[in-house]
Amino acid sequence: MNIQYSSTVWRKIFAVPSAVAECIRFAPPDSVKVILYILYRNGEAVTHADVSRGTGVSDTGVTEAITFWQGQGVLSATATSTETAVTTPPAPAPDTPAARFANTPAPAPRPRPQSERQFTPIEITEMRKGDSDTRDFFNMYEEKLKRPLKMNELNTAAVMADALPPRVCVVLLNYCFKTGKNPPAYMRKVAADWCERGIMTIALAEAEVTRLNEAENNEIRMMTMFKLHSVPSKRELNLFNKWTLEWKFSDEMLTEAYNITIDQKNEFNVNYMNGILKRWKASNIMTTSALAIFRETDNIGRGNSYTINLVSDGDTRDSIEAANKLSKRAAKPAAPPKSEYASIIRNKALQSQINAGNDKT
Repeated sequence: MNIQYSSTVWRKIFAVPSAVAECIRFAPPDSVKVILYILYRNGEAVTHADVSRGTGVSDTGVTEAITFWQGQGVLSATATSTETAVTTPPAPAPDTPAARFANTPAPAPRPRPQSERQFTPIEITEMRKGDSDTRDFFNMYEEKLKRPLKMNELNTAAVMADALPPRVCVVLLNYCFKTGKNPPAYMRKVAADWCERGIMTIALAEAEVTRLNEAENNEIRMMTMFKLHSVPSKRELNLFNKWTLEWKFSDEMLTEAYNITIDQKNEFNVNYMNGILKRWKASNIMTTSALAIFRETDNIGRGNSYTINLVSDGDTRDSIEAANKLSKRAAKPAAPPKSEYASIIRNKALQSQINAGNDKT
């Protein structure tokens, strides 16, 4: 279907600069309303209040829209006795090499990417006009939201694109939206973290996403395996990730350590269990078969498989307490089987009778 304007409604015609038309696709809706109204006033000096009454946009929205179009070089603001008046900018100075050189500021050193950095609208526009990969990243962000980016989201995209290569930004963007962790502040923070850790290639980014996904799955595994009724604390989850991702303990070994913890503490205690697994790791006891061999050769019993090596300086109070208890228990001589108790008692009674007869004689 072809769309045409109706000439019957012409009363006043105003021109729209090409710079405005080029920005309409990513300009916030209120910004489009504001610029059309200002252009409609045909170069008159209008105030914030005039624009707000004429468009129905709030004062805050008018301020944000004017800031946006100032960044595109379309509007300029002049101070008055009461409030700011908005006008179209004056004619540009002659575009000569000498003029460009005279008006070019000295380049400032680029700061380290920060999650709370604020880019100006003109910086965002220039960044968005960059290479095709950067444009694709900005466009994908809009496609994820199914609407044009707001100023905070534009700044978030700029922070990400400043910190990481655009294709790495796409990997991070997909991860954030897939997991529902797509608030702008979170994405800026992760982008700055990846930058500091040197995650600058697609391969490294995908490996980091895999690690993050495994860590999130571990939260559910931990709650199920240890019968937790609440979400694990950050420390508990970090230790669980260490046990599974770094130390590579299987679910069976974690269950063994959990059972020992319950036997000794009557409840789940992450510090106590960490001490158990720490010693198993140090002694290379990584499978249930290796644990069974250790128990058999050491002849200590199930709970005492905890006492492997001496207590290290970094152990917690629970770990030291557990090691001391189990060491004392291991040092005690084994009690005779119950079947031998009766014969021992009879022998003692017989010996008492013999001794009594000897005394009479």
